Amino acid sequence: MYTRFLKLLGSLKFAIVLIASLVVLLIISTSLESAWGTSFAQKTFYQNRWFDLFLSLLWINIFCSTLTRYPFKKHHTGSVVTHVGILILLVGALLARLLGVEGQMMLTEGEHKHTIQQDGYVLNIASPGQPPVTIALKNKKNSEPIPVPFKDTQFHLLLHRTSEYLTPTQVISEGTAQTSTNHAIQVTLHSDTVGLDQTFSLIEKDPENPQSATASIGPATLILKVTQEPSHPPSSWLRISKKSKGELFSMELTPEVLARWQKGIPEEKMIIPSTELTLTNIRYLPNAKVNEKNELVNAPEDIYFNPAIEFEVHDSQGHRERHTKFALFPDFDSLHGKTSGNLFDLSVALEITIPESTQEPQPPYLIFSVSPQSAWTYRSLSSKGSSVQGAVSLNSPTLAGWMDITFTVTQTYSHAVISKQVVENSQGGAFGAEISLIQEGNAVGQKQWVLLNQPVLFETKQGPLQLALTSKDIMLPFLLQLADFRKVDYPGTQNPSSFESDVLLYDIKEKTTIQKTISMNHPLDYAGFRIFQSSYIQDPSVGEASVFTIAKNPGITFIYSGAIILFTGVILLFYIKPLSREGSNNV
Repeated sequence: MYTRFLKLLGSLKFAIVLIASLVVLLIISTSLESAWGTSFAQKTFYQNRWFDLFLSLLWINIFCSTLTRYPFKKHHTGSVVTHVGILILLVGALLARLLGVEGQMMLTEGEHKHTIQQDGYVLNIASPGQPPVTIALKNKKNSEPIPVPFKDTQFHLLLHRTSEYLTPTQVISEGTAQTSTNHAIQVTLHSDTVGLDQTFSLIEKDPENPQSATASIGPATLILKVTQEPSHPPSSWLRISKKSKGELFSMELTPEVLARWQKGIPEEKMIIPSTELTLTNIRYLPNAKVNEKNELVNAPEDIYFNPAIEFEVHDSQGHRERHTKFALFPDFDSLHGKTSGNLFDLSVALEITIPESTQEPQPPYLIFSVSPQSAWTYRSLSSKGSSVQGAVSLNSPTLAGWMDITFTVTQTYSHAVISKQVVENSQGGAFGAEISLIQEGNAVGQKQWVLLNQPVLFETKQGPLQLALTSKDIMLPFLLQLADFRKVDYPGTQNPSSFESDVLLYDIKEKTTIQKTISMNHPLDYAGFRIFQSSYIQDPSVGEASVFTIAKNPGITFIYSGAIILFTGVILLFYIKPLSREGSNNV
């Protein structure tokens, strides 16, 4: 019985079935790869567990086929050596798939990192007073709970599904009279001459876009301008309140104070009256911008007006927390996790007077103005100097004064509420997870799409809960820094003939540093990792950058050994007759 089962697993018929299935599988995967891309084929076929099972069946077939020749004789040598080589090679391939590490690292000149980005995603969960939680996500279509190991929680999260084909679209709706004033307008430009038919949304305050009040189309500029009541001279204020007691502190921010804080005076301290709390490290940024490293910087070259303030609050026991507050977008700080905890139950408000811009944009332009009484007017100026103006009329095509272009205002808002609607697009898009928050006693909770690198907030009874979806990163035992990147082009072209990178590798544990030049065909090997120069980026906005592929293959020794043994077996099988008389007919 045992011998019969062994012969069945090692039979030629079973081998033909496996090989034929593999051929069909490769044809299907190659076709789908052409239509949907390499990433789709990798995740659907080659990186799937059932493909590992398929390779395991192939290994079992070859192993059993080898055992059926036992006891081995001299003329079995070529066949056995060949089979052993294939078995060792398959073991190496399986080890590489199960235990191997491979990912991408992009470095600009002078930048250093010690993580690589892999395929896959993780969900980062943060809540005031709780340690952050990171959970790996896989593609799911059925609802399942997400474990949140916070203490004394009265809620839980539910993952409904994930998708890699999501496109966020902006939705504007009119709020109630209690909603804060936020003007917006939707306008469509049309031209038969240039085939133009495009809709634009101009918004006074969009938490995720400081430039939401302007839009450009070719050389033309669309602008939303909100006029202010001149009844009393405007002033700027910093207000700090305790959520349980009301306002604790208010300070008028004169131009002199703001200028001093903009320079940054670390030693300056301010005591909040009737408390033991002290403000330190105050910094004012009139042109605040969150850069690609999630750092708050002052960028007057990119941002015209987006005031923000940063400071730390200390108590007498040495506890501290950091606050960041934007004047135009009061919720923007919490969206980006700029408040480090909620130890003191504080609420911060920054009120900065919006300056009137006296500089006219370059024509052609179209300005929509709204008064405090919500009266809308327009003014247009062409590049030739002709001007048209008048009151805005909804759904009425109006000549803009440039060629045959007309504009049609389809909607105006006085209390605009900005939200996002996520649409699935089969042509591609971003990865996202649809997650709901279910609080104790509620059968139905809040449901939101969490998109890659776009944090969202859930309001819970225990405070705000921030969810952020990021790519899966792997920590390396060393730090890699790009010192210099060089590209050499073919003469008279911009096509690269070669490109290389000078790097510094710092071993974190051994505290040693290595200098090395990595080029296309000359990788750097260190601690079992191989670092390849795979690509590069030359962008005036970010400078020169190198893209490295960093891989660790624990099965490489088996793969090389198996290939050598397989090559030896082929020689024995076909060229040394005394060792292969039977094997040449039975491989």
